[in-house]
Amino acid sequence: MFKFTQTLGDPLPETLIQPQAGTVSGIDLVQMVQTALEQPLEYPPLSDAIFPGDQVAIALHPDVPSGRDIAQAVIEYLLAHGISAGDLTLVSARQMELAGPDSPAEMNYVVHDREDDQAVSYLAANQAGQPVKINRCLFDADVIIPITCRDHPATFNDIYPEFSHAETIQRYQQEKENRAEQRGEIRLANEHLGVFIALNVVGGPGDEVRSVLFGEKEQADRTAETLARDIWSVSAQEEVPLVIATIEDEVENQTWEQFCRALLAAHDVSPGDGQIVICTELDEPPDDETRRLLAMPFEAEVPGEAQPPGEAGDSMQRLVHILRERQVFLQSGLAAEEVEELGLGPINQPDEFRRLVQRVDRGILLRDAHKVEVGPP
Repeated sequence: MFKFTQTLGDPLPETLIQPQAGTVSGIDLVQMVQTALEQPLEYPPLSDAIFPGDQVAIALHPDVPSGRDIAQAVIEYLLAHGISAGDLTLVSARQMELAGPDSPAEMNYVVHDREDDQAVSYLAANQAGQPVKINRCLFDADVIIPITCRDHPATFNDIYPEFSHAETIQRYQQEKENRAEQRGEIRLANEHLGVFIALNVVGGPGDEVRSVLFGEKEQADRTAETLARDIWSVSAQEEVPLVIATIEDEVENQTWEQFCRALLAAHDVSPGDGQIVICTELDEPPDDETRRLLAMPFEAEVPGEAQPPGEAGDSMQRLVHILRERQVFLQSGLAAEEVEELGLGPINQPDEFRRLVQRVDRGILLRDAHKVEVGPP
């Protein structure tokens, strides 16, 4: 993942403005989790709400920063407060190993397989009559502790649809315009599943854990979303000659869709004609759709039929305008020739990046720009 301090130095050059909320140092993650569980929001301490013999399932969303360590801390808390290992199940979206001394072999570990129809149970039907299904282990549990992340205002990560089946997840990805309906379906799933509590992690740039909140689900969600908004909502700044926008997800999670969102945020935070540098570790060329989008600025005009309706079409028009009006550089794992073919300026060496920064008297650093929402000054 892109390490901006390794490239630019620490402290950063005084010419660079960081409009995002600052980092938090010296965090004891285990202590944060324990404090959250013992001082919940509008809910009794977890130790008073669970009892020996309860079948407890922990549902760990894959987007949670330091997710393995947080799950480990929750497991150790439960074991210390009367839940036996055999009654405890960790449900995750990917294979992981918990290395703590208090993770006994008799504990249950389940990796959710969204392609397996036998791995889900029916909960209800949504307003369109489509089935709402959830992982069978979560369905069978007496108590479910979802561990999810609020790492930017638009996020509504939840155990549904993450732990549903492939058709539902595909539907959510293809119908991004239907956010209100999707939120309603998520509430429906939680109500029928009996999810009344939540442990929410508020993440900052670079997958830094800023806060851990536990309590009554709606209250925990609202509080986490408010804290996330403080971190990820940025006011537009005055025009500067250079904007650096980073994408700091793990390499395997970085996408060209993130690149497009980061480019839009970089433009919005400092409108004008200054240079933009997108710092990634993308190592796969874009798909045909993205490649066509990147080629549009070099065409005389954008064909009407090429523009999808609604918000997606507006974003496409804005991206084409930015690529026409501003010089955009890309730091990535692609060869310089591949980047140039996309109409972008390649940056392959740290020295090239540093020279861009040194040539300007002012710049803006927008970390994990694909998650940022830019508002008015």
